[in-house]
Amino acid sequence: MNYLMPKAKMIAAAVFILALSNRYHAQEAAETSKKIEFTISNGTKTLATPLRSASMQYYPSVGTAQASSKTESKPAQYFYITMETEQLKPDFLKLLNQSRSNFTATISIAGTSDRKSERIIQCHEASLDTLSEQYTGDYDSSMITVTCRKMSVDGIQMN
Repeated sequence: MNYLMPKAKMIAAAVFILALSNRYHAQEAAETSKKIEFTISNGTKTLATPLRSASMQYYPSVGTAQASSKTESKPAQYFYITMETEQLKPDFLKLLNQSRSNFTATISIAGTSDRKSERIIQCHEASLDTLSEQYTGDYDSSMITVTCRKMSVDGIQMN
């Protein structure tokens, strides 16, 4: 009976390692279940870059903006989109820098199985708010925050 114990322990260890391996592969597959892409256009040139993640926020009254008359002011409305991508390619970074005060941006989110768009976020009168890059031994990462004066989500104008 004692001779079965080492074999049982080896089998249990093999099952445990196999279960961890399957869990890792399932997690890896889940992480790539969506394709997110950021497209920027300044009217003359359009470029796109893949994203790891994107989030949007809306702050209805941040400061004041000029209204139609010279004496009147109204609350400013800003939409913020924060995105994470791999290190930006030089041509994309150059276009983003040249157009940082007024461009159109689109974020499209699609499932990888059918490539059907799940969500389209469009920003008009967009400007670059922040750009930061992180370098590690494993990977590079760029964080971009864009402010938008006008935004639509799946064709619905946000206001």
